[in-house]
Amino acid sequence: MTELRIRPAERADLPALTDLLVRAFAPDEFIGWVYLDPASRARVHGRMTGDALRRHYLPGGGVEVAVDTEGRLLGGGVWAPPDPPKSSRWGKALLMPGILAAMGARNFREFAERGRAVDRALTAGRPRTPHWYLSLLAADPDRQRTGVGGALLRSRLTRTRLPAYLECVPDNVGYYERFGFTVTEKLDLPPGAPALFGMWREPS
Repeated sequence: MTELRIRPAERADLPALTDLLVRAFAPDEFIGWVYLDPASRARVHGRMTGDALRRHYLPGGGVEVAVDTEGRLLGGGVWAPPDPPKSSRWGKALLMPGILAAMGARNFREFAERGRAVDRALTAGRPRTPHWYLSLLAADPDRQRTGVGGALLRSRLTRTRLPAYLECVPDNVGYYERFGFTVTEKLDLPPGAPALFGMWREPS
């Protein structure tokens, strides 16, 4: 495996990290369901991801990146802390005209409905016990299955005395079980949506 280092993300990392996350999740069936228009999917996903990183996750101190010895970005882990900073919805609202133009009116309406359904399901499934929430974990597609994701996970899990929680598709359940997570429930999503499972890990 390429020698790597885990460090806190900086604002200057966000464009490259956003691009990496969009490329890494491009084959994901859940992302394909939410961002239903193939022609605009990467652009819209990138805008939403970049906005969330900038306004929500980076200020909360929960974004880490894996870099090689030359400083090249290999992966990223995006966590929300137990008490995330308050964020206004105004910034997100500013993205909507551009997304509408990219997707078209019919796709945008369906995208908005699916997004609201996902938000409701994630909120209902989220444990009330204070915990670190893993929103996104990805390695560059060229570096997948080389230990990058595991290094990012261990960086957070070995330093916290709090539980951790995440949601994932069925194919990833076994991966997270190797790090001590257990399935707590299947989320209540609309018919036709890919399955998502909530997973919980007690601190070790």
